[in-house]
Amino acid sequence: MTIISSATTATLSTSTAGDDILVTTNGSIINSSGYAIQTTGPFAYNVGIQIYGEVVGTNNAIQLDGASTGTFFGGTEVFVAAGGLVASEGAFALQSVGTHTEVTNAGTISATNTALYFQAGDNIVLNTGTISSQSYAIFADQSSISGETEIANAGTIQGSIYIQSGTGVISNSGLIAGTGTTIRLDPFSDNDTLTLVNSGIITSLANTYAIAASGTFLGADTIYNTGLINGSINLVAGTDLVRNHGEVFGDIDLGDGDDTYRGSGSVTGTLDGGSGADTLYTRADLASVSGFETVYLRGAAGIDFTAADDGTGSTIRGNKAGNEIDAGDGDDLLFGRGGDDVLDGGAGKDKLTGGRGTDIFLFNETGDTGASKATADRILDFGGKD
Repeated sequence: MTIISSATTATLSTSTAGDDILVTTNGSIINSSGYAIQTTGPFAYNVGIQIYGEVVGTNNAIQLDGASTGTFFGGTEVFVAAGGLVASEGAFALQSVGTHTEVTNAGTISATNTALYFQAGDNIVLNTGTISSQSYAIFADQSSISGETEIANAGTIQGSIYIQSGTGVISNSGLIAGTGTTIRLDPFSDNDTLTLVNSGIITSLANTYAIAASGTFLGADTIYNTGLINGSINLVAGTDLVRNHGEVFGDIDLGDGDDTYRGSGSVTGTLDGGSGADTLYTRADLASVSGFETVYLRGAAGIDFTAADDGTGSTIRGNKAGNEIDAGDGDDLLFGRGGDDVLDGGAGKDKLTGGRGTDIFLFNETGDTGASKATADRILDFGGKD
């Protein structure tokens, strides 16, 4: 084990497998011309680095190398204690070219460029402190060596998270604040997916996308939110699932594929299922919904549901309470079920069934009840109390 217990300015370098480095509370490595800590050579893997003091580099603060005839070695574990600091004034706080890099941070990791830059797959970031950058807080480039990057945040991440290729698994109970798109997945195959569980705050400081995927691959993304997401969610192809029991301040676009939305939470913007056979289950009012072929209103309370005028023909089923359903345009099937419902099929050839209760059926004279029977709405169970 190499122990740094006082101030030094030279690069600490190791090429030994299984080596351990300890920077104590009184120790520091502050290099104004290069790396502070570097692992190098074909055997520089499974290295353990513990930082209680300060590690600062004008270049990268920590550089984890190691390659031999195309094979990358990794397995390095970096621990930053509360009060510890890893910082770069010109590049990356940490750059790793090997697989299986694990970073546990209870202190501060900061950089003007990217705080944590991984160039291979199978990485773990456990954060209860602060990770900050003016650009990317975490950039996982898994395009050369694919794998999974797992991020668990209970602290503060200031800067965007970018996962390129491979799988991303993110759990957030703290704060993630990005300057542009806060969390971005750039898939390279149908197997590349994002799984996000949020009980904290995810926000786009530019008021753009909080979560976004790109490309046309068919990976199935999953988002489970019980916290607050400030910014839009934009997914692409694939059978995606969004479970929202919190707050989303923005739009949700599920993109292509047979997607599902479930929730009792709020969405301030448009909720769009995109193309495909999409299904929606809600226990909360939704004011602007499009692209869902099947809709279920759940729970014991009445729900106000309004579909956008996008031409999608939907089947909308109410619950046992009194609901207000506006289906928008398209040829829709509306089932009020129990309760005193207000049903509006909107434009199109709609079929309305009130079910039990004293129901109200709304028509637009020009769009619903014109001379042509081919375009008129039909009420299938008009009774004496309706």
